[in-house]
Amino acid sequence: MEWRFIEINSLRFIGQNGFGGNLSIPAEVITYGKYFQGVVLPTRDSKTENIEDDTHLFWICPFAANIWSWIHELFGFQWNPHVQNFETVTAHATTRSAAIRDLWAFAITNILTEIWHHRNSCIFNNIPASSRRVQSKILANFVECSILMKSTMHNRVEDLMIFKNLQINPRPAKPTRVLPCFWSLPDLDQLKIGCNGCSRGNPGPSGAGVILRDHTGNTIGAMSAGLEICTNFVAELLAIIFGLEWASDRGWSKI
Repeated sequence: MEWRFIEINSLRFIGQNGFGGNLSIPAEVITYGKYFQGVVLPTRDSKTENIEDDTHLFWICPFAANIWSWIHELFGFQWNPHVQNFETVTAHATTRSAAIRDLWAFAITNILTEIWHHRNSCIFNNIPASSRRVQSKILANFVECSILMKSTMHNRVEDLMIFKNLQINPRPAKPTRVLPCFWSLPDLDQLKIGCNGCSRGNPGPSGAGVILRDHTGNTIGAMSAGLEICTNFVAELLAIIFGLEWASDRGWSKI
């Protein structure tokens, strides 16, 4: 397999030729494709206004926009045709279950790959563009992806509908355990410290907070402190230490 750079109208192309001969570039690659609107080229100048870049091919092209709208509908996400970039699309699944996040990440890479393969088939193999054929290939790839998935889903209608739309079997849902939690009052003439520390990242910027209550449940005092960069475990320990020091400075010994 050989990769070659070809100069066309001051543009650099990377061509693939697996047969040892010269690589010919059809006219459809240089202008608007008669089978597929848009090809991937690294630059644009005043002499080549008809040449499109990867933004057009993967996002703006009506063919690609139709595929993105279709996959967003399957996942129940909102598709905004006026905001086409990788960061915006990947953010749709940040708050969903691990299984949905994995499926959405696969959907993005799958669509980009299939659009590129379909573009090559249209230009080099003279095959007419068909969004239905691309959609069928994407759904078939989801079936193969689901076999390798290890993540769990939420036992919600939204997750179940996505698996149904993708025509794949649901993943196991992580069981929910409800544990009782009680807060007991301190004894007479005693104070109880409630403290917590956490870090944004591990390690990362950290903070700690402390609250004091008496035997009737009334709040005696509260404090918070910003910490330097540390791990979450260290932040938890510092919260306890700060709470005890703070109570001791105010003469509260029965903690």
